[in-house]
Amino acid sequence: MCRIVVIGVLCMLLFSSCGKPDIKPNIIMQEVLVEYDADNIGAFAAAEDGTVYIVGSQGGASDKSSGLSLRRYDCQGELTGEYPLDDYFFIRAAAAGADGSVYFTAQGSGPDLCLYRFYPDTGQIDPLCSFSYFVNIKQLVCMGERVYVLGQQRWKKLYAAGADYDFSAEERLVYYNEDDGEVYDLGLEFPVNIARGIENKLAVLGYLPAAGYCLMEYDPKSDSMEVKREFDEFLFDNFAVSGEGELIYSYMSNPFGLLLTDGSGERPESELFREAMPEGLVGYAGGMVFCQRNDSKRLVSFPLEKVRRNNRTVRLITAQGSDAPYGCGYVLDRIDMDWDKLVLKALAQDKDYDLCIASTADSGTGKMRDSASFYPLNGIPGVEEYLERCFPYVREAAVKEDGTIWMLPYRIWIRGFLVQEEKLEQAEIPLQPGITCAGLAELVCGLDAEQRKLFNFSPYYLAQCFIDQYLWKYSPSGDGLFLTCMENWKQLYRDIPEIPAAPVEDILYRQTLLGWGDWSEQLELERYEEEQYSFYSFPKAEEGSRNCMVCCFLAVNPNSERLEETLSYIADLAAFLTAQDGVWYFTDLETEPGSFAEQVHNVCRDGELPFATDADVYRKGLEKALSGELELEEYVEEVIQKYRMYLEE
Repeated sequence: MCRIVVIGVLCMLLFSSCGKPDIKPNIIMQEVLVEYDADNIGAFAAAEDGTVYIVGSQGGASDKSSGLSLRRYDCQGELTGEYPLDDYFFIRAAAAGADGSVYFTAQGSGPDLCLYRFYPDTGQIDPLCSFSYFVNIKQLVCMGERVYVLGQQRWKKLYAAGADYDFSAEERLVYYNEDDGEVYDLGLEFPVNIARGIENKLAVLGYLPAAGYCLMEYDPKSDSMEVKREFDEFLFDNFAVSGEGELIYSYMSNPFGLLLTDGSGERPESELFREAMPEGLVGYAGGMVFCQRNDSKRLVSFPLEKVRRNNRTVRLITAQGSDAPYGCGYVLDRIDMDWDKLVLKALAQDKDYDLCIASTADSGTGKMRDSASFYPLNGIPGVEEYLERCFPYVREAAVKEDGTIWMLPYRIWIRGFLVQEEKLEQAEIPLQPGITCAGLAELVCGLDAEQRKLFNFSPYYLAQCFIDQYLWKYSPSGDGLFLTCMENWKQLYRDIPEIPAAPVEDILYRQTLLGWGDWSEQLELERYEEEQYSFYSFPKAEEGSRNCMVCCFLAVNPNSERLEETLSYIADLAAFLTAQDGVWYFTDLETEPGSFAEQVHNVCRDGELPFATDADVYRKGLEKALSGELELEEYVEEVIQKYRMYLEE
C-alpha cells in the first residue's frame, strides 16, 4: 500500500510538471554594479582594460588653483591613484589612450583651450595643440593616431528645451593627428555628439538638411561619412556604442533610464539601468557600460553581457505609462491602450500579448484576481522570496485562496499628508496622526481664518480619494457612516481654500502620494527628510481602520507565445526587487527612530490592499454635492444605486 501511495504521488508530481518551463534566474544588476567614489565629476575616460579615470573637483579652488584632480580606479572600482591638476581649469572632456595615457582638454597658462596628454605613471603632462576657436569642448574620442574633438564655438545664451537640438553654440568636429601634430576639420555642418564606434570608426550623431537627425559613421581610411540610421526627431545627446554596434543612451523625457537598441532601430529599446541620470555622461569600453546615477550623480559601470538579455520582444500591455517596472535588460515592447480594452484582452486571454500591467486602484482588477486568466507564478524562482520580504497584506493580494500566485506586485503606493509639526505647534493647531474625517472637519472648523490659510490641500481631491477607499471596504448603504463622512468633506470644501494664501514655507499640511519603484521615490524621501516633514496617514472613516494602499502589478498571459522568456523576466525582476534597499513595504526595513522613513514604514505596516470600485459609481455629481448645488442625501442615494448595479455586473 505504501508503495502504491508513493508511486501515485510521484505520478502527480510528474504530470504537474509537464510542460512547465524550467526557469533559471540571471545575474541581477545589484551583483555586478560598480560605483566609483568620485564626486563633482567634470569628465571621465575608460580604458579597454577596465581602468577608469575621473576628473573632478575636490575643493580648494581659487584664482590660482582649480581644485581639480584626476582619480584612477581599477576594474573593481578601487582607487589606485590621485593626481592633482591645480594648474588646469575647465576640464569637460577626457579620453583614454591605448598606452595607458589620458587625453583631456583644459585651459592652462594661456587663454585658449588646449589638448593635453597625461601619463599617470610618470605624472608627465604634454601640451599637444590649442583651440582658439572653441569656448567649450563637449566630447573627446581617441582612436589610433587621432583624437577627435567636438567643440563649441559659442556659449548658448539659454538652453531651449524642445523637440529640436539647439545649434546656437555652433558645434564643430575636428581631429588632432599625432603623426604630424596638425588639426583637421571633418566639415560636418551640424554635429551633435560623437562616440567611439566599431571597427575603428567614429560614430557621429548630427543633423543633415536633406535627411534630418542621423546616426552616421566616419571611416578614417576612406575619409568618408555614411548615414547608418535616420531619426524622426531629436531624441538624445550623449551616447555610446557597444562592441556589437548597439546604441546606448538616455534622454530627458525618458522615464526608463539607460536604454539599449540596435543600430537599425528595428527592435524596441531594452532598459539597462533605470537609475541612470537623464542626459548624463555615458560611455562604453572593454565590455563595460558607464553612466551617472541620478541620485548621487556618481559614475557607475556594469558589464553589458551580464545585464543584456538577448530575448525576443516581450509584449507588455499597459494603461500605466511610466509606472512600468524595471526592464532588467529585456526588450519590452510597451503597448499603451485604454484600460477597459486591456481588461477585456486580459480576461479573454488573447494571444497577442505576454504581460499586462494593472493596479489595484483600477476598476476590474478584482474580477481579474477572481478569474483563471493568468499563468500561476508558483515555483518561479525568486517570487516566493520576494513576497516573503513584503508585508503580509501584499502577499494576500497576490495569492488566491487556493494558493495560486496570480500576479507579481512591484510597486506600492500610499496616500498621506506631509506635515511640518514645528509650525503646527507654533500656530497652536492640535493636528494629530491617525485623524478621522470627522476629526479633521471638526479641527478645521474650529480654526480662525488665518490658521485655515496655512493648510494646503484640495478637499475635492481628498473626497474623491476617500470615497474610492471607502467603497473598497464598506457598503455605502450601511449605517449612515458614508453620509456622515460626506458631510465632513462638504464642511472642509467650504472652509479650506483650494489655493493657499500662505507662502510655501508656511504650509503645514498637504496631500501627497508616496510609493517605491525607482530612484525618484528615494529622492522624495531624502528631500522630505531634509525639509523636516512628518508623514501622517490619510484621514479614516473610522478610528482603527487600516491604511488603504495601492499596488501596481504584473500578470502573465498563459497563452503567451513567449512564455518561457516572459517567465524568465518575472524571475529576474523578482530577484532584483528582493535585493532592493530601503523599500517601505518590506518587513525588515531598518530605519532611524523618529525619521521620516520610519513614519512612512509604520503607516505602510498598518496597511491593506483592497481592489477598487469603478470611479463612475461616485464621480458624477460629487463637486455639486460638495458645493451645495446637489443635496448630499440625493448624491449618496445615487452612489448607493450605482454601487449595487456595479456589484451585480
